Amino acid sequence: MLVAELDIVGIHERRGALRFVVDAPTTLRGPDAAPIDVVIADFSRKGFLMVTDAVLDVGMQVSVGLSGSGSREAIVVRRDPRGYGCQFVAPLTRTEMATAFANRDGGVAPLPSADERRAKAEAEEQRAWYFWTSVAYGLAVATLVVVGAAWFLLLR
Repeated sequence: MLVAELDIVGIHERRGALRFVVDAPTTLRGPDAAPIDVVIADFSRKGFLMVTDAVLDVGMQVSVGLSGSGSREAIVVRRDPRGYGCQFVAPLTRTEMATAFANRDGGVAPLPSADERRAKAEAEEQRAWYFWTSVAYGLAVATLVVVGAAWFLLLR
């Protein structure tokens, strides 16, 4: 038997990647290494959407700071009214995805490890077992009280 667990968080979009909305301010550096203030609107393993007042050329190679994951190289692939779409030169690793923007209020929280998810599931299962055991004992006691009261009334 094959058992798999799939965690889906974020927004699944047409390019096949899950996107995470962060609206996080960060710094972008172009070929001249001058800092440019940008806001990362959302990101995925493969790229990100950013908003900035700076004028950038499609095809420009940039370096972007991902709070919690260092900086990564990317290429500006499109410009539209929402901002600039950029593609990472190499997709983010699972660790980078889990830590990018994690230290920011309202940002993406790191995904729990398999051990943490398993421990949480076991704790929830134990709470459910205690709850239903208490319900069963309560029903047993209530049944005994009703039967005892009926027996008492019949013998009077």
